[in-house]
Formats: sequence, C-alpha cells, structure tokens
Amino acid sequence: MTAYHEVDDTVRRSASLLISPLAGLAYVIALPFVSIAAAGALLTMKVLEGISLLLGNFVSFGWRPAKAYLGGRTKKETTRRRPRD
Repeated sequence: MTAYHEVDDTVRRSASLLISPLAGLAYVIALPFVSIAAAGALLTMKVLEGISLLLGNFVSFGWRPAKAYLGGRTKKETTRRRPRD
C-alpha cells in the first residue's frame, strides 16, 4: 500500500502569488489595444462588405430572380388613341 504523501508546493504557490498581479496588469494594459483592434477589424469588415455589395450591383447585370416571369408576362392592354380633330 502507498501512504498519503503531500507534495510541498511552496515554490509554485509563491511564484503564482508574484505572477498573478503582473498578469492582471498586463491584461489591464492590453485591453484598450485589443478593443481598438477589434473595433477596427469590425469597421473594416463592414466597409468591405458595403463595397462588395455596391460592386455586386454593378456586376449583377440586372438579374432579378423575383421577376422570373415563369408564368409569362402580363400583357398590358393597349388603348388606341382617338385621332385629334
């Protein structure tokens, strides 16, 4: 049988206590830069999406699937004009 053996982790615990405030400080310092980068990426993505939609309207050649006229076009009634006197 193995006996219960407790490992001495004083070095690990003291290193953790020393490193944790530095990690928090690094997080607080990096947070504004990360948020600015995320906002810039979002803005760039929206601008590129708008440009692609704008260019897509030029390249689409007027294709409108909603107006497929699968049943045929409705014919307009032609009214004849009376000749003027």
